[in-house]
Amino acid sequence: MTSALQNRISWLDYGKGISMLMIILFHTDMYYVGESSFLVDLLFYHTSIAFFFFASGYVAKIENFNFKNSILYIVKRLLIPYFIFSTLIYIPKYLLHGWDINIFSMLYEIIGGIASWFVAALVVSRLTLSIILKFTKNISIIGVCCLVLTALGFIMTQYLEFPILWYANYGLISMIFICLGVIIRKYESVLQGKIKLQTIVSVSLYLTFVLIDLYILKDSPLHNICSSSYIFGLKTGQVATLRVFYYLITSFLGIWMMITLLKLLPTNIGLLSYIGKNSLIYYYLNGGVIFTLTMILNKFGFAYNGNYLFALLLFIFVVLILSISSELILRFAPWMIGCSKKN
Repeated sequence: MTSALQNRISWLDYGKGISMLMIILFHTDMYYVGESSFLVDLLFYHTSIAFFFFASGYVAKIENFNFKNSILYIVKRLLIPYFIFSTLIYIPKYLLHGWDINIFSMLYEIIGGIASWFVAALVVSRLTLSIILKFTKNISIIGVCCLVLTALGFIMTQYLEFPILWYANYGLISMIFICLGVIIRKYESVLQGKIKLQTIVSVSLYLTFVLIDLYILKDSPLHNICSSSYIFGLKTGQVATLRVFYYLITSFLGIWMMITLLKLLPTNIGLLSYIGKNSLIYYYLNGGVIFTLTMILNKFGFAYNGNYLFALLLFIFVVLILSISSELILRFAPWMIGCSKKN
C-alpha cells in the first residue's frame, strides 16, 4: 500500500470518526440536555450524516468494479450486522422507553428496514450505486443517474406516507453525496493543490451559510421554506425547493471543508481512526447507552442543571463505554459486524 493511499484512508477514517462523535454528541444533547448545542447545530445537521454517504461513494472501485463482490459486501458488512443489532437491541429499547412490545410490529420494523433509518438508507444507496456501476462506468451517466434518483427521493418524501420501507427515500436522496464521493475520488489529483487556501475558502463559505441559517433565517418568514435544518427529518408534504437547495449547498460546502481540514491532520490519530473504522458499532449502541445513563443520572438526582460541562463529561463517558464495547465485539464476536476475525 502506498503512502498516498494510507493518507487517503487516514483522513477518510478521521472524517467518519468525527462524524460519529457528532452523532453521539447530538444524541447526548437530545436525551440529557433536551436540545441540541451550538456545536451540534454547526456541524451535525449539514455534514455528519452526509459525510458517511460521501465516504461510500469515495471508496467505490469504479474501474475494477465487481458487482458480486459489492453485493456480498453489502450483505456481510451492512445487512447481517443490521439484523443482528436491530434484533438484540429491539426489546431492551422498548422496555427502557416503556413502550408496548408487539412481535408482529417487531418483525415488521426489523425486516422492513425501519429499525434503523441510517443503516437502511446506507444499504439502499450502496445497492443503488452497485446497480448503476454494473451497467456503466461513465462518470457523466453516473452523475445524471444520481441526480435523477436524488430528485425521486425528495418527491417520495413529499408525497408518500412514512415510514417508507428501508427508508428508500432517504437512500435515494443520499445518492447525490454518493456521487460526490465518486467524483472526488476520480478527480482527486486535480483538487490536491493549495489545500490551505481551499480550507480557508471552504470554512468561510460553510460558516456563512450555516450562521445565516441559524441566526438570520431562524426569525425570518423564509425559515420554513429555506432553512436547511436536517433534510432527513422532513416528513410528507414538508419538502420545499429552496430548502432542498440550501441544504444541499451547505452539505457540499461542509464536506469540502471536512476534506480540506482532515488532510491537514497527522496520520497517526489512533482513537479517531478507530472510531471511524468501527463507526457502525458506535452507531448501533450509542442511543441505548446514552438513554440508559440519562435515566440513571435523573433517578439519582443528577439531571441536567444548565451546566453544559456535565453534558460533555457524559459524552466522554459514553465514548469510553462504546470504545470498550466495540473492542469486546471485535475480539469475541466479530461475526456481529460481518468479520471472521478482529480487524
